[in-house]
Amino acid sequence: MDTVINSGKIIPEITEIDTKMSPADIFSSLSNKTYPFLLESGMDRGKLGRFSFLGFAPFMVFTAKKDNIKIQDFKLSREVNYRGNPFWRIFQRIYNLLSLEDFYEHSFRNKRIKL
Repeated sequence: MDTVINSGKIIPEITEIDTKMSPADIFSSLSNKTYPFLLESGMDRGKLGRFSFLGFAPFMVFTAKKDNIKIQDFKLSREVNYRGNPFWRIFQRIYNLLSLEDFYEHSFRNKRIKL
């Protein structure tokens, strides 16, 4: 995912694509990329469910199985292992990426996090 760095903040670049191809077809073309991902909405296609998010080469990969957590930070070229609640670790990472005011604005007022 391309990013823009503005005032020390990482801002993902999002581009809307008008295509007849299905998200799965587009995703298959990313198979040779590093850590490709496809996020599909389970909501009604006529509403918010019409959006899919595709990307590759994330700046961070977070893996958890039970309370074993691994965070690979590609920007810092490091890997860290933790034990604990994975959701708490994700919250901490998001908090560290955004200011508390930005996190509140994006997650609680809009009921979702826009990263």
